[in-house]
Amino acid sequence: MKKNLILLFLLSFLTLGCREVKTTPLYTAELPKWFFEPADVSHLGALGFSDKSFYGNDYSLFLAKCRAIYSLLNLENKNPPFFCPSQFQSLSSKSLKVLKTKLENVSSQEGIKFETKKIKIPGYSSKIFVAYAYKEKKKDFPYFEDAKICSLELCKPKYLCNPTVEGYVGSLGVAFKAPTFKEQYSIAVKRALDLFLYSYNAKVESKEVKKVIRTRLTSFKLYLKDAVVTPTGKKNSLRFLVRSLCFDKEGNLFVYLISPDIPTKKLNSEKPCWIDDPDCLGEYVYVGIAKKNLNGFKGQLKTALKKALVEMAKVKGIRINTSIFRKIGRNPFGTFKLTYVDTKTKTCQEVSAKIVGIYKKNGVLYVGVVAR
Repeated sequence: MKKNLILLFLLSFLTLGCREVKTTPLYTAELPKWFFEPADVSHLGALGFSDKSFYGNDYSLFLAKCRAIYSLLNLENKNPPFFCPSQFQSLSSKSLKVLKTKLENVSSQEGIKFETKKIKIPGYSSKIFVAYAYKEKKKDFPYFEDAKICSLELCKPKYLCNPTVEGYVGSLGVAFKAPTFKEQYSIAVKRALDLFLYSYNAKVESKEVKKVIRTRLTSFKLYLKDAVVTPTGKKNSLRFLVRSLCFDKEGNLFVYLISPDIPTKKLNSEKPCWIDDPDCLGEYVYVGIAKKNLNGFKGQLKTALKKALVEMAKVKGIRINTSIFRKIGRNPFGTFKLTYVDTKTKTCQEVSAKIVGIYKKNGVLYVGVVAR
């Protein structure tokens, strides 16, 4: 099992750098602690989000509570006896009454409690409705103070640099500001899931992942088709929970996922294994290195990517002049292609690669890619 993938897929950090750290008053004044840490392995909990619906505030709050209950039941390995409607779905009076009754009955039977709040998210003008579902209230929020800072450069919270800090398999997703917070959140969760599935060679039905992303759950369960993992829970089933989330100064959202079904050793090193051992992931990692760039982090990243791909081309026996690279795909997440001219055949060709991680130390950026 590939345990020591650190800082994988963090290509979203195209604008991060060393800057003066300031605490935004919003974090302490309006956002509750449970928003940043809805659950841990000992205290299960889940969030439900909703933008303001055309059908009014009461309906918006109802949707948030529905999603929070659904998410919490998933985390407890229970099949919810209902499904939450979309924000734009108009239910008949009868259907809405039936769903409300189901939620009330489930909440009563399971002893589920709620806290709700209408909050403003950094970078978004409109407020959203948030519901927090739990059974036993959390008393410990170890990442809350560092979440006010949220800096990759400072490794605060520390899970930004070490996803195994909880003693369970973890992964990190990040997303730029999006049209809505829910969309930004969905993107970050999907990237964290993609990282996990790649890291552990796990395969699931694509419709399951799409369902998770579409419903914006903060805890969920996936059934594995094929995986080199051994969950301690139900056979071929893995639970995931959003352990923590935070925003950096530029509005980028970090979402930290862990699976309570896969305990692992806590890694002391923040350095990814492929820096010293390119074969550590089970397939060869080509590494590109770039020093500080006048065009900032984005330029530095592009330079490192080109160098990694040149190394890949050399192994394949292709001669490339880096000055005539055509383009790097606009979206470098997951698998991407780079167009270049082979100086020997004078033909235009493509190299496909997948970025497995980045690492930054003393201003030097390392980018690891594998052939695709």
